Amino acid sequence: PATGCMSATVTVPGGPQAGEQADALATVFCVLGVEKSFPLLRFVPGAEAVVITPEGKVHRSPGFKGSVQWPPTD
Repeated sequence: PATGCMSATVTVPGGPQAGEQADALATVFCVLGVEKSFPLLRFVPGAEAVVITPEGKVHRSPGFKGSVQWPPTD
């Protein structure tokens, strides 16, 4: 079972299989966890990620654009 994250979002540059690629990478982040997964982004040019661990800590790649609010507010 995936225990490395509570939530993972990965963005990749547009292309014919961009959605599948981003989804696969997000799954990898959840299975392997932050420490093992973030280095893999270098193999996908332009890929960025944000991950929330089970402890609630937010990790983001340097180029991730967007805001993340955790814990969420009403």
